[in-house]
Amino acid sequence: MKACSYCKNTIVLGGKKVGKRLYCGENCRHAAVDVLGLDAIPEDLVNDLASSIHKGSCPKCGGDGPVDIHESYRVASAFLFSFFNTKTEVCCRKCSFKNSFWDFIYTFTLGWWGFPIGVILTPILLLRNMIGMLQLPKEDEYSNALHEKACFDLANARLEKHGAAHASAATVSEVRSPQRGDKLELST
Repeated sequence: MKACSYCKNTIVLGGKKVGKRLYCGENCRHAAVDVLGLDAIPEDLVNDLASSIHKGSCPKCGGDGPVDIHESYRVASAFLFSFFNTKTEVCCRKCSFKNSFWDFIYTFTLGWWGFPIGVILTPILLLRNMIGMLQLPKEDEYSNALHEKACFDLANARLEKHGAAHASAATVSEVRSPQRGDKLELST
């Protein structure tokens, strides 16, 4: 399933594609492209920020990288009620393993007790957490999700500095990486 590049909702059918990004509708496309000015941010700057986050220390535990975006999943059910969510974090492999492990235990303990969602969703999320625990990150390559996060971080920094009216035409002379504090130059 594809997800909207702006709101992260699942897109079942259709969507609006702009460049490499897919949006669930015109509102998200407008917010991402026109307001944040994502298309105006140079790709090499996004790659530099994503690479510095990836090679930096873990923002959660301070340990060595590689750092990337990791997801873990949980469900809790009781009779006809079920609650499920996805936790997304920028962290190292060790922290990702801990998140997936504890969400596996949570789901294994509390997921089965609802019908029909709990019974159906529990084995799926248990499997996804096991995959998350066993999957090794690539040392030299970051994920598309981290690339998108870097792009949105730069767009938000531009927006904070210059406001929405000037976001797509503004010049950000200095942007700090949220993980490492590295200075990056951006000019458009």
